[in-house]
Amino acid sequence: MSTSTQDTKQRLSRLKEEGALEIGRGNCDKALRDFLEVLKVAPNDIHALMKVGDCCHKLGRNDEACRYYDRLVDVFSSEGFVVKAIAVHKLILKINPGFSGGEKRLSTLYEKKIAQTAPVLPAKGKTAGPHRDYEKPPLFSDLSHDEFVAVIEKLTPADVGAEGMIIRQGEPGDSIFIVVSGQVSIFRRDEDKNEVWITNLGEGSFFGEFGYFSGQKRFASVKAVEDTTLLEIGRKDLESIIAKHPRVREVMFKFYKERILDTLLAISPLFCVLSPEERGRLMKEVSFSTHKKGTRIVREGEVGDLMYVIISGEVEVATEREAMVVPLALLKSGDFFGEVAVITDRPRTATVTAKTDISVAEISKGSVAGAIGKHPEIEQLLSSYIQMRVENTISTFMQFKNRKIESGLV
Repeated sequence: MSTSTQDTKQRLSRLKEEGALEIGRGNCDKALRDFLEVLKVAPNDIHALMKVGDCCHKLGRNDEACRYYDRLVDVFSSEGFVVKAIAVHKLILKINPGFSGGEKRLSTLYEKKIAQTAPVLPAKGKTAGPHRDYEKPPLFSDLSHDEFVAVIEKLTPADVGAEGMIIRQGEPGDSIFIVVSGQVSIFRRDEDKNEVWITNLGEGSFFGEFGYFSGQKRFASVKAVEDTTLLEIGRKDLESIIAKHPRVREVMFKFYKERILDTLLAISPLFCVLSPEERGRLMKEVSFSTHKKGTRIVREGEVGDLMYVIISGEVEVATEREAMVVPLALLKSGDFFGEVAVITDRPRTATVTAKTDISVAEISKGSVAGAIGKHPEIEQLLSSYIQMRVENTISTFMQFKNRKIESGLV
Protein backbone atom coordinates (compact mmCIF):
# COMPACT_ATOMS: atom_id res chain seq x y z
CA MET A 1 0.00 0.00 0.00
CA SER A 2 1.41 3.38 -1.01
CA THR A 3 2.00 6.11 1.57
CA SER A 4 -0.63 8.40 -0.01
CA THR A 5 -3.27 5.65 0.05
CA GLN A 6 -2.50 4.86 3.66
CA ASP A 7 -2.69 8.56 4.57
CA THR A 8 -6.07 8.82 2.84
CA LYS A 9 -7.43 5.81 4.73
CA GLN A 10 -6.22 7.23 8.02
CA ARG A 11 -7.80 10.61 7.25
CA LEU A 12 -11.14 9.01 6.36
CA SER A 13 -11.04 6.91 9.51
CA ARG A 14 -10.30 9.98 11.60
CA LEU A 15 -13.16 11.94 10.00
CA LYS A 16 -15.59 9.12 10.71
CA GLU A 17 -14.47 8.90 14.33
CA GLU A 18 -14.79 12.67 14.77
CA GLY A 19 -18.20 12.60 13.12
CA ALA A 20 -19.39 9.83 15.42
CA LEU A 21 -18.20 11.79 18.47
CA GLU A 22 -20.04 14.93 17.30
CA ILE A 23 -23.25 12.91 16.86
CA GLY A 24 -22.81 11.61 20.40
CA ARG A 25 -22.53 15.23 21.59
CA GLY A 26 -25.65 16.20 19.67
CA ASN A 27 -23.72 18.35 17.16
CA CYS A 28 -25.27 17.04 13.95
CA ASP A 29 -24.15 20.08 11.93
CA LYS A 30 -20.47 19.45 12.77
CA ALA A 31 -20.87 15.71 12.20
CA LEU A 32 -22.44 16.44 8.83
CA ARG A 33 -19.37 18.39 7.73
CA ASP A 34 -17.08 15.52 8.73
CA PHE A 35 -19.06 12.90 6.83
CA LEU A 36 -19.44 15.14 3.77
CA GLU A 37 -15.65 15.37 3.68
CA VAL A 38 -15.52 11.58 3.62
CA LEU A 39 -17.89 11.49 0.64
CA LYS A 40 -15.69 13.91 -1.30
CA VAL A 41 -12.99 11.24 -1.26
CA ALA A 42 -15.16 8.10 -1.15
CA PRO A 43 -18.56 8.95 -2.70
CA ASN A 44 -19.94 5.43 -2.25
CA ASP A 45 -18.89 4.96 1.38
CA ILE A 46 -21.90 3.20 2.91
CA HIS A 47 -21.30 4.38 6.47
CA ALA A 48 -20.82 8.02 5.43
CA LEU A 49 -23.90 8.05 3.19
CA MET A 50 -26.03 6.71 6.02
CA LYS A 51 -24.67 9.23 8.52
CA VAL A 52 -25.09 12.17 6.15
CA GLY A 53 -28.69 11.13 5.56
CA ASP A 54 -29.27 10.73 9.31
CA CYS A 55 -27.75 14.12 10.13
CA CYS A 56 -29.72 15.93 7.41
CA HIS A 57 -32.91 14.30 8.71
CA LYS A 58 -32.20 15.35 12.30
CA LEU A 59 -31.48 18.90 11.11
CA GLY A 60 -34.82 19.02 9.30
CA ARG A 61 -33.25 18.97 5.84
CA ASN A 62 -35.43 16.10 4.70
CA ASP A 63 -35.09 16.52 0.93
CA GLU A 64 -31.30 16.33 1.28
CA ALA A 65 -31.63 13.35 3.60
CA CYS A 66 -33.73 11.49 1.04
CA ARG A 67 -31.27 12.25 -1.75
CA TYR A 68 -28.39 10.74 0.23
CA TYR A 69 -30.50 7.77 1.30
CA ASP A 70 -31.43 7.28 -2.35
CA ARG A 71 -27.74 7.11 -3.23
CA LEU A 72 -27.33 4.57 -0.45
CA VAL A 73 -30.09 2.39 -1.96
CA ASP A 74 -28.15 2.39 -5.23
CA VAL A 75 -24.93 1.38 -3.48
CA PHE A 76 -26.61 -1.40 -1.48
CA SER A 77 -28.31 -2.64 -4.66
CA SER A 78 -25.09 -2.68 -6.66
CA GLU A 79 -23.38 -4.57 -3.82
CA GLY A 80 -26.18 -7.15 -3.73
CA PHE A 81 -27.57 -6.22 -0.31
CA VAL A 82 -31.23 -6.29 -1.27
CA VAL A 83 -32.78 -6.36 2.22
CA LYS A 84 -30.66 -3.41 3.39
CA ALA A 85 -31.65 -1.50 0.25
CA ILE A 86 -35.31 -2.25 0.99
CA ALA A 87 -34.95 -0.94 4.55
CA VAL A 88 -33.46 2.36 3.33
CA HIS A 89 -36.17 2.61 0.65
CA LYS A 90 -38.78 2.29 3.43
CA LEU A 91 -36.97 5.00 5.41
CA ILE A 92 -37.18 7.37 2.42
CA LEU A 93 -40.92 6.78 2.11
CA LYS A 94 -41.38 7.35 5.83
CA ILE A 95 -39.64 10.74 5.64
CA ASN A 96 -41.22 11.78 2.36
CA PRO A 97 -43.89 9.48 0.86
CA GLY A 98 -43.88 11.54 -2.32
CA PHE A 99 -40.15 11.42 -2.91
CA SER A 100 -39.54 10.71 -6.58
CA GLY A 101 -38.02 7.54 -7.95
CA GLY A 102 -39.83 4.98 -5.77
CA GLU A 103 -40.99 2.76 -8.62
CA LYS A 104 -37.57 2.91 -10.25
CA ARG A 105 -35.90 1.90 -6.98
CA LEU A 106 -38.24 -1.09 -6.61
CA SER A 107 -37.61 -2.21 -10.17
CA THR A 108 -33.86 -1.96 -9.60
CA LEU A 109 -34.17 -3.95 -6.39
CA TYR A 110 -36.16 -6.64 -8.14
CA GLU A 111 -33.57 -6.89 -10.91
CA LYS A 112 -30.86 -7.30 -8.27
CA LYS A 113 -32.96 -9.90 -6.50
CA ILE A 114 -33.28 -11.87 -9.75
CA ALA A 115 -29.53 -11.53 -10.36
CA GLN A 116 -28.87 -13.16 -6.99
CA THR A 117 -30.85 -16.27 -7.86
CA ALA A 118 -28.90 -17.07 -11.05
CA PRO A 119 -25.16 -17.73 -11.23
CA VAL A 120 -23.13 -15.34 -13.34
CA LEU A 121 -21.10 -17.31 -15.87
CA PRO A 122 -17.88 -15.92 -17.37
CA ALA A 123 -17.84 -15.00 -21.04
CA LYS A 124 -16.45 -17.55 -23.44
CA GLY A 125 -12.69 -17.65 -23.18
CA LYS A 126 -12.71 -15.75 -19.88
CA THR A 127 -12.10 -17.01 -16.38
CA ALA A 128 -14.47 -16.31 -13.57
CA GLY A 129 -13.61 -13.54 -11.15
CA PRO A 130 -13.37 -14.03 -7.39
CA HIS A 131 -16.53 -15.52 -5.89
CA ARG A 132 -18.57 -13.23 -3.68
CA ASP A 133 -21.29 -14.44 -1.32
CA TYR A 134 -24.09 -11.90 -1.64
CA GLU A 135 -26.97 -11.76 0.79
CA LYS A 136 -29.80 -13.91 -0.59
CA PRO A 137 -33.13 -13.23 1.16
CA PRO A 138 -35.07 -16.51 0.82
CA LEU A 139 -38.47 -14.88 1.33
CA PHE A 140 -38.03 -12.90 -1.90
CA SER A 141 -36.17 -15.45 -4.00
CA ASP A 142 -39.20 -16.99 -5.74
CA LEU A 143 -41.47 -13.94 -6.01
CA SER A 144 -42.47 -12.30 -9.28
CA HIS A 145 -41.98 -8.55 -9.77
CA ASP A 146 -45.55 -7.65 -8.75
CA GLU A 147 -45.45 -9.99 -5.74
CA PHE A 148 -42.08 -8.58 -4.69
CA VAL A 149 -43.32 -4.98 -4.87
CA ALA A 150 -46.55 -5.82 -3.01
CA VAL A 151 -44.64 -7.36 -0.09
CA ILE A 152 -42.12 -4.49 0.12
CA GLU A 153 -44.85 -1.86 0.25
CA LYS A 154 -46.23 -3.40 3.46
CA LEU A 155 -42.94 -3.84 5.34
CA THR A 156 -42.27 -1.71 8.43
CA PRO A 157 -38.74 -1.11 9.83
CA ALA A 158 -37.96 -1.80 13.50
CA ASP A 159 -34.77 -1.54 15.58
CA VAL A 160 -33.98 -3.86 18.51
CA GLY A 161 -31.05 -3.48 20.91
CA ALA A 162 -28.69 -6.32 21.85
CA GLU A 163 -30.40 -8.96 24.04
CA GLY A 164 -33.79 -7.44 23.26
CA MET A 165 -36.65 -9.94 23.05
CA ILE A 166 -38.52 -9.91 19.75
CA ILE A 167 -40.76 -12.96 20.15
CA ARG A 168 -41.60 -14.95 23.28
CA GLN A 169 -42.57 -18.62 23.21
CA GLY A 170 -46.23 -19.14 24.11
CA GLU A 171 -47.35 -15.59 23.36
CA PRO A 172 -49.85 -14.78 20.61
CA GLY A 173 -48.39 -13.19 17.51
CA ASP A 174 -48.76 -13.23 13.77
CA SER A 175 -46.10 -10.86 12.45
CA ILE A 176 -43.27 -12.06 10.24
CA PHE A 177 -39.83 -10.45 10.51
CA ILE A 178 -36.88 -10.12 8.12
CA VAL A 179 -33.38 -9.44 9.46
CA VAL A 180 -31.88 -6.36 7.77
CA SER A 181 -28.71 -6.18 9.85
CA GLY A 182 -27.43 -7.81 13.01
CA GLN A 183 -28.24 -11.30 14.24
CA VAL A 184 -31.00 -13.04 16.19
CA SER A 185 -31.05 -16.25 18.22
CA ILE A 186 -33.97 -18.70 18.13
CA PHE A 187 -34.47 -20.91 21.17
CA ARG A 188 -37.20 -22.87 22.92
CA ARG A 189 -37.97 -24.07 26.44
CA ASP A 190 -38.62 -27.81 26.63
CA GLU A 191 -41.06 -29.52 28.99
CA ASP A 192 -38.45 -29.37 31.78
CA LYS A 193 -37.97 -25.59 31.20
CA ASN A 194 -34.49 -26.15 29.78
CA GLU A 195 -33.46 -23.67 27.11
CA VAL A 196 -32.81 -25.45 23.80
CA TRP A 197 -30.90 -23.36 21.27
CA ILE A 198 -32.17 -23.95 17.74
CA THR A 199 -30.23 -21.63 15.45
CA ASN A 200 -28.99 -18.09 14.82
CA LEU A 201 -30.22 -16.08 11.85
CA GLY A 202 -28.41 -13.24 10.10
CA GLU A 203 -29.03 -10.72 7.36
CA GLY A 204 -31.67 -11.71 4.80
CA SER A 205 -33.26 -14.41 6.99
CA PHE A 206 -36.87 -14.30 8.16
CA PHE A 207 -38.75 -15.69 11.14
CA GLY A 208 -42.14 -15.59 12.87
CA GLU A 209 -43.95 -17.53 10.16
CA PHE A 210 -45.08 -20.28 12.56
CA GLY A 211 -47.65 -18.04 14.25
CA TYR A 212 -49.02 -16.98 10.88
CA PHE A 213 -49.40 -20.42 9.31
CA SER A 214 -50.38 -22.42 12.39
CA GLY A 215 -52.68 -19.84 13.97
CA GLN A 216 -51.18 -20.95 17.29
CA LYS A 217 -49.09 -19.20 19.91
CA ARG A 218 -45.40 -18.62 19.27
CA PHE A 219 -43.54 -21.93 19.02
CA ALA A 220 -40.15 -20.49 20.05
CA SER A 221 -38.52 -17.33 21.39
CA VAL A 222 -36.33 -14.96 19.40
CA LYS A 223 -33.93 -12.36 20.78
CA ALA A 224 -31.36 -10.02 19.26
CA VAL A 225 -27.77 -11.20 19.67
CA GLU A 226 -26.55 -7.68 18.83
CA ASP A 227 -28.12 -4.39 17.75
CA THR A 228 -30.47 -5.51 15.00
CA THR A 229 -32.65 -3.87 12.37
CA LEU A 230 -35.74 -5.73 11.19
CA LEU A 231 -38.52 -5.41 8.65
CA GLU A 232 -41.94 -6.49 9.93
CA ILE A 233 -45.17 -7.41 8.18
CA GLY A 234 -48.40 -8.20 10.06
CA ARG A 235 -51.16 -10.69 9.32
CA LYS A 236 -53.67 -8.17 7.94
CA ASP A 237 -51.17 -6.70 5.51
CA LEU A 238 -49.97 -10.14 4.45
CA GLU A 239 -53.50 -11.39 3.89
CA SER A 240 -54.31 -8.36 1.74
CA ILE A 241 -51.25 -9.21 -0.40
CA ILE A 242 -52.19 -12.90 -0.62
CA ALA A 243 -55.73 -11.99 -1.70
CA LYS A 244 -54.19 -10.37 -4.80
CA HIS A 245 -51.14 -12.62 -5.13
CA PRO A 246 -52.02 -16.12 -3.80
CA ARG A 247 -48.62 -17.53 -4.76
CA VAL A 248 -46.95 -15.43 -2.03
CA ARG A 249 -48.47 -17.83 0.49
CA GLU A 250 -47.11 -20.84 -1.39
CA VAL A 251 -43.60 -19.37 -1.43
CA MET A 252 -43.72 -18.60 2.29
CA PHE A 253 -45.26 -21.96 3.22
CA LYS A 254 -42.37 -23.76 1.52
CA PHE A 255 -39.90 -22.05 3.84
CA TYR A 256 -42.22 -22.46 6.80
CA LYS A 257 -42.21 -26.26 6.42
CA GLU A 258 -38.42 -26.34 6.23
CA ARG A 259 -38.03 -24.04 9.24
CA ILE A 260 -40.49 -25.89 11.44
CA LEU A 261 -38.89 -29.23 10.55
CA ASP A 262 -35.48 -27.86 11.53
CA THR A 263 -36.97 -26.74 14.85
CA LEU A 264 -38.68 -30.09 15.44
CA LEU A 265 -35.47 -31.99 14.70
CA ALA A 266 -33.52 -29.72 17.06
CA ILE A 267 -35.83 -30.43 20.00
CA SER A 268 -36.64 -34.05 19.10
CA PRO A 269 -35.22 -36.61 21.57
CA LEU A 270 -34.21 -38.66 18.52
CA PHE A 271 -32.46 -36.06 16.40
CA CYS A 272 -31.34 -33.43 18.92
CA VAL A 273 -27.85 -34.99 18.84
CA LEU A 274 -27.42 -33.77 15.25
CA SER A 275 -25.47 -30.55 14.76
CA PRO A 276 -27.14 -27.69 12.79
CA GLU A 277 -25.01 -28.69 9.78
CA GLU A 278 -26.11 -32.34 10.07
CA ARG A 279 -29.74 -31.27 10.40
CA GLY A 280 -29.31 -29.17 7.27
CA ARG A 281 -27.96 -32.14 5.32
CA LEU A 282 -30.76 -34.39 6.58
CA MET A 283 -33.39 -31.82 5.59
CA LYS A 284 -32.10 -31.83 2.01
CA GLU A 285 -33.03 -35.52 1.87
CA VAL A 286 -36.48 -35.03 3.39
CA SER A 287 -39.71 -34.88 1.38
CA PHE A 288 -42.91 -33.17 2.48
CA SER A 289 -46.46 -34.35 1.91
CA THR A 290 -49.96 -33.28 2.91
CA HIS A 291 -52.95 -35.50 3.64
CA LYS A 292 -56.63 -34.71 4.02
CA LYS A 293 -58.58 -35.62 7.14
CA GLY A 294 -59.46 -39.32 7.09
CA THR A 295 -56.53 -40.38 4.89
CA ARG A 296 -54.71 -43.56 5.94
CA ILE A 297 -51.05 -42.60 5.77
CA VAL A 298 -49.68 -46.03 6.69
CA ARG A 299 -51.51 -49.35 6.90
CA GLU A 300 -50.86 -52.15 9.34
CA GLY A 301 -49.15 -55.12 7.69
CA GLU A 302 -47.71 -53.20 4.76
CA VAL A 303 -43.99 -52.96 4.09
CA GLY A 304 -42.66 -49.44 4.51
CA ASP A 305 -39.38 -47.58 4.09
CA LEU A 306 -40.37 -44.14 5.40
CA MET A 307 -40.78 -42.68 8.86
CA TYR A 308 -42.74 -39.50 9.38
CA VAL A 309 -42.44 -36.35 11.49
CA ILE A 310 -45.68 -34.40 11.92
CA ILE A 311 -45.30 -30.75 10.89
CA SER A 312 -48.90 -29.74 11.58
CA GLY A 313 -52.16 -31.52 12.33
CA GLU A 314 -52.99 -34.72 14.22
CA VAL A 315 -53.09 -38.45 13.46
CA GLU A 316 -54.63 -41.45 15.19
CA VAL A 317 -52.63 -44.65 15.59
CA ALA A 318 -54.66 -47.86 15.78
CA THR A 319 -54.11 -51.62 15.50
CA GLU A 320 -56.38 -54.56 14.76
CA ARG A 321 -56.42 -57.44 17.24
CA GLU A 322 -58.90 -60.32 17.33
CA ALA A 323 -61.17 -58.53 14.83
CA MET A 324 -61.19 -55.42 17.00
CA VAL A 325 -59.80 -51.99 16.03
CA VAL A 326 -57.89 -50.71 19.05
CA PRO A 327 -56.97 -46.98 19.22
CA LEU A 328 -53.42 -46.64 20.54
CA ALA A 329 -52.43 -43.00 20.45
CA LEU A 330 -53.16 -39.53 19.16
CA LEU A 331 -50.04 -37.86 17.77
CA LYS A 332 -49.53 -34.15 16.96
CA SER A 333 -46.93 -31.68 15.70
CA GLY A 334 -43.41 -32.81 16.60
CA ASP A 335 -44.33 -36.48 17.08
CA PHE A 336 -43.07 -39.20 14.74
CA PHE A 337 -44.36 -42.55 13.51
CA GLY A 338 -43.38 -45.32 11.10
CA GLU A 339 -40.04 -45.95 12.81
CA VAL A 340 -40.60 -49.71 13.33
CA ALA A 341 -40.56 -50.57 9.63
CA VAL A 342 -37.57 -48.29 9.01
CA ILE A 343 -35.12 -49.88 11.43
CA THR A 344 -36.44 -53.47 11.78
CA ASP A 345 -37.53 -54.34 8.20
CA ARG A 346 -40.76 -55.63 9.73
CA PRO A 347 -44.17 -54.73 8.22
CA ARG A 348 -46.09 -51.80 9.67
CA THR A 349 -47.35 -52.63 13.15
CA ALA A 350 -50.24 -50.14 13.15
CA THR A 351 -52.45 -48.03 10.91
CA VAL A 352 -52.06 -44.26 11.08
CA THR A 353 -54.98 -42.09 9.96
CA ALA A 354 -55.13 -38.30 9.63
CA LYS A 355 -57.52 -36.91 12.25
CA THR A 356 -57.21 -33.45 10.68
CA ASP A 357 -55.68 -32.12 7.48
CA ILE A 358 -52.02 -32.83 8.08
CA SER A 359 -48.54 -31.96 6.81
CA VAL A 360 -45.68 -34.42 7.41
CA ALA A 361 -41.98 -34.73 6.67
CA GLU A 362 -40.95 -38.06 5.19
CA ILE A 363 -37.54 -39.43 6.19
CA SER A 364 -36.28 -42.42 4.22
CA LYS A 365 -34.70 -45.56 5.63
CA GLY A 366 -31.40 -44.56 3.99
CA SER A 367 -31.42 -41.13 5.64
CA VAL A 368 -32.15 -42.65 9.05
CA ALA A 369 -29.35 -45.19 8.50
CA GLY A 370 -26.97 -42.33 7.63
CA ALA A 371 -27.85 -40.46 10.84
CA ILE A 372 -27.46 -43.66 12.88
CA GLY A 373 -24.06 -44.31 11.28
CA LYS A 374 -22.75 -41.04 12.74
CA HIS A 375 -24.77 -41.17 15.95
CA PRO A 376 -25.44 -44.78 17.10
CA GLU A 377 -27.38 -43.44 20.06
CA ILE A 378 -30.25 -42.63 17.66
CA GLU A 379 -30.74 -46.37 17.01
CA GLN A 380 -30.73 -47.01 20.76
CA LEU A 381 -33.38 -44.33 21.28
CA LEU A 382 -35.47 -45.70 18.41
CA SER A 383 -35.27 -49.19 19.86
CA SER A 384 -36.38 -47.83 23.22
CA TYR A 385 -39.34 -46.09 21.62
CA ILE A 386 -40.29 -49.24 19.72
CA GLN A 387 -40.17 -51.31 22.92
CA MET A 388 -42.20 -48.68 24.76
CA ARG A 389 -44.81 -48.60 22.00
CA VAL A 390 -45.03 -52.42 21.89
CA GLU A 391 -45.65 -52.49 25.62
CA ASN A 392 -48.21 -49.70 25.26
CA THR A 393 -49.97 -51.64 22.47
CA ILE A 394 -50.25 -54.77 24.63
CA SER A 395 -51.44 -52.79 27.64
CA THR A 396 -53.96 -50.78 25.63
CA PHE A 397 -55.31 -53.89 23.90
CA MET A 398 -55.82 -55.71 27.23
CA GLN A 399 -57.62 -52.71 28.71
CA PHE A 400 -59.73 -52.36 25.56
CA LYS A 401 -60.59 -56.09 25.58
CA ASN A 402 -61.50 -56.02 29.26
CA ARG A 403 -63.84 -53.09 28.69
CA LYS A 404 -65.52 -55.03 25.85
CA ILE A 405 -65.92 -58.10 28.09
CA GLU A 406 -67.42 -55.99 30.87
CA SER A 407 -69.84 -54.50 28.35
CA GLY A 408 -70.86 -57.95 27.15
CA LEU A 409 -69.54 -57.34 23.65
CA VAL A 410 -66.97 -60.15 23.67
